[in-house]
Amino acid sequence: MPEEWEKVEVKKAPKIDVQVLSLKDKTSLVSYMNGAILCKVYVPTDKISGGQVEEGVLDKGLKYGIPFEKVELPEITGEALSEELHKHNIWTAEEYRSNPNGVRAAINQLYGKPLAILNDFVHQENINSVGGK
Repeated sequence: MPEEWEKVEVKKAPKIDVQVLSLKDKTSLVSYMNGAILCKVYVPTDKISGGQVEEGVLDKGLKYGIPFEKVELPEITGEALSEELHKHNIWTAEEYRSNPNGVRAAINQLYGKPLAILNDFVHQENINSVGGK
C-alpha cells in the first residue's frame, strides 16, 4: 500500500438525530430538524442507528406530505390591505377596534384568492398521490 494512502483521512458522513414516527415493513417515517425547519421523510429502517441517520440518506428519503413550498400565492401588499380596509370604512384605530367584523371581512377578501389556490393545490396533490385520501 502506498504511503500516501495511509495519510488519507476517511471522512464519515454526518449523522442527524431523528425521531422514528412509524414503521412499516422495511421503511420508517422519521422526523428531524434541518436548521429551524421540521422535516419528515421515509427512509430504510436499516439505515437508522442509535436514533441517527446519515445526512445523505435523509436527503434521498421520500418526503412525507404535500409539498406546500411549491404553492405560488399572490403577494398581499400594504396598499391592497389599506384599500380593502377603507372599503369597509376602517380608517382609524378607533374604527379598527370598533368594527372587528369589517376587519375580518377585509382580511377574508384579501386571502380568499390565495386560499382558493391553496385548496386547489391540495386537492390536485391528493389526486396525484399514491393512495391519496
